[in-house]
Amino acid sequence: MKSEVFYVKSGDALLRGAAYSPGEGGRQAAVCFCHGWPRQAKPVEEKGYSALAKGLAEEGFVSFIFNFQGTAGSGGFFSLSSWSRNLVDVLGYVTSLKNVDPGRVFVVAFSMGAIAATGIAATDERVSGFVCCSCPYDAEQFYTMLREGVRIANTEGVIRLRREEELSELEQDLKKLNPMLFISRISPKPLLIIHGENDEVFPVEEAYKLFRAAKQPKDILILKGVGHYVRGSKEAVDYITKWLKEHT
Repeated sequence: MKSEVFYVKSGDALLRGAAYSPGEGGRQAAVCFCHGWPRQAKPVEEKGYSALAKGLAEEGFVSFIFNFQGTAGSGGFFSLSSWSRNLVDVLGYVTSLKNVDPGRVFVVAFSMGAIAATGIAATDERVSGFVCCSCPYDAEQFYTMLREGVRIANTEGVIRLRREEELSELEQDLKKLNPMLFISRISPKPLLIIHGENDEVFPVEEAYKLFRAAKQPKDILILKGVGHYVRGSKEAVDYITKWLKEHT
């Protein structure tokens, strides 16, 4: 397995990420991970995302993790709409690589990253399939909670806002990027929804709403005894790996 750091320019921000490849010849299927809301001011390379990406590289996928703008490891300032644009630009980089099959690029997104990614998964033809983890159906109804989370994270230095006044933009971004507007449009691309039964941030009913609104082909995994942090679940990781193999 090979690993390397990469950089992508997205608007005014320089994003940093890491790529893990199986080291085999030819073009391989690719997986792009979108991290959730950071709890600590650390880049994704220092969190559990590296283990996820390495695990998939060992299964034959070229795997990518990156830091959204406004978080540790990348430049720029936070906004949900900028996170959506970041994914578009990272996909441009991923599909340009000689070792990636541009017709087999999957997105695996978590929590806030999944909110930003759902619309891209539905509308960007470069995305071949979508794994949507710990994501709300109607993100707008969680605005008050999310706004306070952004404010606290900015105060603690976990994320960066240009000005605290920009918090007001979050409400408009949640309206514009609301997963409920896009989930039915992911079809005919395959969709996998994963949610913890005991999710303390977005109740598990949000996952069922997403699943009911989505069209085939679709699959859902509800993790018993698991909260919002699903990427720490071996069952989830094993299921994602199996699902990706079935759809490549």
